[in-house]
Amino acid sequence: MNITKEIKKIMVDDDITITQLNDMLNNKNNTDYSPQNLSKKLNKDDIKFGDAEDILAVLGYEIKIIKK
Repeated sequence: MNITKEIKKIMVDDDITITQLNDMLNNKNNTDYSPQNLSKKLNKDDIKFGDAEDILAVLGYEIKIIKK
């Protein structure tokens, strides 16, 4: 599973733009990052686990690790 593809799919399904997601993240984290920075993160295949967690949290999702 590619987490960035999953995040992008959620964004399409929920009709959320990069700018909207960026605003949600900035509000949650009290930061002032640009949408371009977020776009770069989502276009790389090596997004940090913590970044993916933050993004999914503002989208209303969480990561679960389940033993096989």
